[in-house]
Amino acid sequence: MKKNSLIIVLCIANLISCNQSKNDPTELTGLIEVDTTSSESMVYNESSEGLSEIALDSINLKEFWTSKIVPIINNENVKSKNIFHFPLEGDWGIMMELNKPDSLWTENDFFDNYEVVFNKEVRDKLKIQNHNDVEVSVSNNGDIELLVGVGLVTLIDDFNDESGIIFRFRKIDDEWKLYVIQGVG
Repeated sequence: MKKNSLIIVLCIANLISCNQSKNDPTELTGLIEVDTTSSESMVYNESSEGLSEIALDSINLKEFWTSKIVPIINNENVKSKNIFHFPLEGDWGIMMELNKPDSLWTENDFFDNYEVVFNKEVRDKLKIQNHNDVEVSVSNNGDIELLVGVGLVTLIDDFNDESGIIFRFRKIDDEWKLYVIQGVG
């Protein structure tokens, strides 16, 4: 493969998730390299021994983007699109100000407050991205994950507060599902 046909992606979550436990299976490994020139992507892991192939999976990022992200962007009836996996992990209940322990967060809570996380600003940020912006990563347990990130800037007392949201997908029952919504910043 030509070197210019490969891109190196560094998982944002690995940089900002310093507080995750070493035993957390969702903690991500470092650099991976993905061939985005074809519909099938070869995924590599860079270790101290060098670049080694760790998985070959038919990851069609264009189809993933069309079936999972475009319905969110278009504010379609996402509940019927089979995009989310429940129980949904992450910070979504805090973002939605649910004021109850995360063990009590429900699917109904999520869809009742869906617009809080997937508001117009987030959808507009997703709209200027495409399948080439998807980060392919590998968790410590070897699962391939697709990450879609959105950076946000909020003006607070003449100060630009930078934050973001990472939407983490993994194959569940042979289908890419959003299983973690992670706030960053």
